Amino acid sequence: MIKMKLREKILILLFITLFTIPFFSFRVIGVTTIRDTGFGIDEGKTYEWKVTAGPPYTIGGMFSFTTTNISQGIHLTTDALIVECTIRTKDPVTGNWTTEEDDVFYIAANMSQNYFVLGPYLMGVPIMFAIPLPLNLSLVAEALIGRAMISNNSIVDNSIVDNTIISNSTMGIQYKQTYNNNGILTKFVTIVDGEDFSRMDLVVSKDEISFSGYFLFFTILSIIGLVYWKKLKIK
Repeated sequence: MIKMKLREKILILLFITLFTIPFFSFRVIGVTTIRDTGFGIDEGKTYEWKVTAGPPYTIGGMFSFTTTNISQGIHLTTDALIVECTIRTKDPVTGNWTTEEDDVFYIAANMSQNYFVLGPYLMGVPIMFAIPLPLNLSLVAEALIGRAMISNNSIVDNSIVDNTIISNSTMGIQYKQTYNNNGILTKFVTIVDGEDFSRMDLVVSKDEISFSGYFLFFTILSIIGLVYWKKLKIK
């Protein structure tokens, strides 16, 4: 009888441990915070986006963003969180990846001072793969003014709806960038003549895949342990 109670206690402890391990050992998305400014993609982590709609020759193309360095420093005269990154693109036809920018300055931000500066790479591209925290879409939208996707097509004004920045260009092209609560781009839509021309969506990051796999593994073990424990109690 004593052995049976001891076995039950051990199984209960095992069940609790197995069920809680995923929550304490793994993170879906890591947020690095320096003072009061955060960034939703940890140093060394990579996120990818895929073109899911548009001209046939573009569908399947991908963008890859890797945070290569996050540090605290003085940008111009402001104490800021500074992020460097590597950006790569995948050709939808050949499947080859090309490094567009390697370990370059991405942003400098101090959200408590409403300070936000884009790196040189973004001077010509009105797309932000990730933005600083806490979210301030108005500040980001203001920084996008004047950015150009192609020559003679720069952003002239922006509006914000929920977590989406809607940008209008000099050529009448509209861009919609939607972010999650961690400041990571989830959807980028290009609109021409009032109709969706192309769309790019965030695909599951490597961190999320890893988390899901471990969570499923430990959950299955936990269920098996619980079933076994109930059988012992019936006996």
